[in-house]
Amino acid sequence: MQHGWAKVIIPAVLPCGECELCRKGRSNICRKQLMPGNDFHGGFASHIKVPSKYLCPVPDEVLKNYSLEQLSVIADAISTPYQVVKKSELEAGDLAIVIGVGGVGVYGALIAKIFGAKVIALDISDEKLEMAKKNGIDATLNIKGLDVKAVKEKVKELSKELKASNIGWKIFEISGTKAGQDLAFNLITFASTLSIVGFTMDKEKCA
Repeated sequence: MQHGWAKVIIPAVLPCGECELCRKGRSNICRKQLMPGNDFHGGFASHIKVPSKYLCPVPDEVLKNYSLEQLSVIADAISTPYQVVKKSELEAGDLAIVIGVGGVGVYGALIAKIFGAKVIALDISDEKLEMAKKNGIDATLNIKGLDVKAVKEKVKELSKELKASNIGWKIFEISGTKAGQDLAFNLITFASTLSIVGFTMDKEKCA
């Protein structure tokens, strides 16, 4: 505490809170949402002014173990995949396939694991895959140089090893690349749920 002010986290995206989408619980796609640092001053600013309803107070007991700087990742890198995993209706025992385990994707994989899923992480970086595995992800696959058919066969093999169902896969595309999105669409099987999380400027339509 400093000068009687509470320590808080400000979400990376601020919905309006009043439109039809917000009222239906879809504030993540609010058409009037604003981003600090993009739509108004913020980001690296020393001070920022936002509506109080968006502030997330951080309890003192939490700050005993983590600094506010460490907890700031909750504002985006953690809250984004958390929301996506929740909306996917993932259940314990489901197979979750996470494409891209970078700064946001690795949290998505870990959150799916916490929810009880059997998780396979796909990436083209051995370093990122190693980090995911080190933190408890069930299986990893480096897909660099593999075509879609080969990836799908290897995912099926890993699914069998994990004793997971070959239907109802929860697929999370978090790489933010056209190649990742193409792969994600091609991994869809019976009763799958596909969540596109990664953002790409590539205007070319996915196959």
